[in-house]
Amino acid sequence: AYSSISHMNFLLIGLFSGTPMGYIGSVIYMIAHGITSSALFILIGFLYDRYHIRNISYFGGLASVMPIFSFFWIIFNLSNASFPMTGNFAGEFLVFCGIADENLSILFLVLLSFIVTMGYTALIISKVNFGTIKINAFTLFRDLTSREFFIVTVLFVASLLIGIFPSIITTILEPTMVLTTEHIFFSPLNADLREAVDNMSIFEQDRVRREILGLE
Repeated sequence: AYSSISHMNFLLIGLFSGTPMGYIGSVIYMIAHGITSSALFILIGFLYDRYHIRNISYFGGLASVMPIFSFFWIIFNLSNASFPMTGNFAGEFLVFCGIADENLSILFLVLLSFIVTMGYTALIISKVNFGTIKINAFTLFRDLTSREFFIVTVLFVASLLIGIFPSIITTILEPTMVLTTEHIFFSPLNADLREAVDNMSIFEQDRVRREILGLE
């Protein structure tokens, strides 16, 4: 839950970057974060159903008794930290690119936050999955059922698809991005720019719009 607050800061920074890549990155990040957070909360629910314990200090060594659960737990925690080939990485990378176009100082602070995220992600993976089993009763419970496996596999595939093929979302978002950017750059507040564009031919107007949107 606390990491979600940090990730929403990434999203807002992308939206306020004022760049097309920042906008698209924020939307991709929003979708990917919804998938990853849902998976992590579901996995935590699986643990609670078995052990009825919420305190992380009681867990340890689950990789030896629940290898399938541990695999998904590691994958989705890495996804939460924007590991490459995950949906979170695709969104965060585009947000970084959008920020880099505007303010390198903000980009530096965001990268520091990214390092902190990797730190606590490694810590929680280590505490839950590795080390010694602290409570002997943990060895009595089985790994994920077929129903549980199916649920997290669907989310895993969705995150992987967005991470490897972000164009699945960007092609859908492009028309909306065009309208949003045009609304910003060609609003009444930019009267001089609007007048100059209105005096151009249709082809010249299209070229200017594409240059502003970063499509050329």
